[in-house]
Amino acid sequence: MKKSLKSLKLVNDQLFTNKMTIVYADRFKLNQILLNLLNNSIKYNKEDGNVEIYLEEEPHKEPQYVTIMIKDTGYGVSTENQEKIFEPFYRVKEFASYTEGTGIGLSLVKQHVEDMFGEVGVKSEEMAGSTFWVKFPLKKRNILCL
Repeated sequence: MKKSLKSLKLVNDQLFTNKMTIVYADRFKLNQILLNLLNNSIKYNKEDGNVEIYLEEEPHKEPQYVTIMIKDTGYGVSTENQEKIFEPFYRVKEFASYTEGTGIGLSLVKQHVEDMFGEVGVKSEEMAGSTFWVKFPLKKRNILCL
């Protein structure tokens, strides 16, 4: 079943300003991470749902990090399943019958993020949507590396 979104919105437009951010990241792996999370936010969203992308810097903390969050208005993930969805080949049973997938995507996201000294997680509420986030160490200079 092909989904149609009501909106895809970049909430923090910092990516399009003169001040840019360097993160310690492999370009190929970072692209895979973002494509997988965006694909999932569409695939597991409700018809005419929304997807929002946030970028948040923590420049005053040590160590410094940038967090990318992808928030959707989809079906959400139960607390029980939130602990399992990053395991290889795990699929949430409620979605497995009508949504294509192998259960490998989020485990690859987790592996790629950890390879780059980052963190990954999810905050979710059933029937209200999910926010997946990835967090990477910042470099000291101001340039975006994607």
